Amino acid sequence: MKKLFLLMALPFIIAPSFAADKDGPFSPFDALTSAEVDATVRVLEHAGDADDHTYYPTITMQEGSKADMRAWVKGKPIQRNAFVVLRRDGKTYEAVVDISAGKIVSYEERPGAQPAIMEDEWNGARDLLMADERFKAAIARRNLKKPNDVFCTPNSAGAFPGDGYDGKRILKIPCFTSDDKIHPAIARPIEGLMGIVDTDAKKVLDVIDTAPVDLAPVPAGYAKPPKLDAPMKPIAIVAPKGTNIQLSGTLNIKWANWTLHARADKRAGLIISNVKFNDQGK
Repeated sequence: MKKLFLLMALPFIIAPSFAADKDGPFSPFDALTSAEVDATVRVLEHAGDADDHTYYPTITMQEGSKADMRAWVKGKPIQRNAFVVLRRDGKTYEAVVDISAGKIVSYEERPGAQPAIMEDEWNGARDLLMADERFKAAIARRNLKKPNDVFCTPNSAGAFPGDGYDGKRILKIPCFTSDDKIHPAIARPIEGLMGIVDTDAKKVLDVIDTAPVDLAPVPAGYAKPPKLDAPMKPIAIVAPKGTNIQLSGTLNIKWANWTLHARADKRAGLIISNVKFNDQGK
């Protein structure tokens, strides 16, 4: 199976020329580059702690101590560690990899932990449900005018002790139809129908099919677009002498008396580090 990575998307892009993978890392504050992510996976596979069937919900930079981060100066070697969450053979592990030394610092199983859902799991669970004969029968019972316009959207199931799914990697899957759609971007929920899929076992555990509920009629004129207001006068924001923002490395930012570093983390979002203000030389 192709290795599956959930790589972070950068929500704070100032200039495309400062992509992390171009030359970096430039400082210990930088996000992992694609080369560092690949190196992390190679270390884990070489140690036998991962294989081609392993999912990687998280591979992100692990910060060093605050003292070490503050003490770093340009030209000094950069210590780089990766924090990794792995899903392998139905079990969740957390690892720390020293990328600089090419070795594993720690590797521990986290019993019962469920990491982020991967796109491959999402798609697989949806396809399993929609191919299930019980699901097909439930759709047929509802006499939808365009059954081919039915689609399903898996969701994380949460934890409900005693529901019989303890320890399983469960997705609960509601479904929708484009029949009598009231807006181009909004489908209509199919009431009384829910799939439950174990993504580790790749199996539909149940199709909950209560009595069909007819789609509520759409009120006349409900989807009619409202009358548009007259357009407002245009606004132009320009910097005729160039930008006041200076960039260096991978999103080191200088503006007026401020300097800071920005990076994206797939869970925390935008992280601002090393913020400094020059107060008359202090």
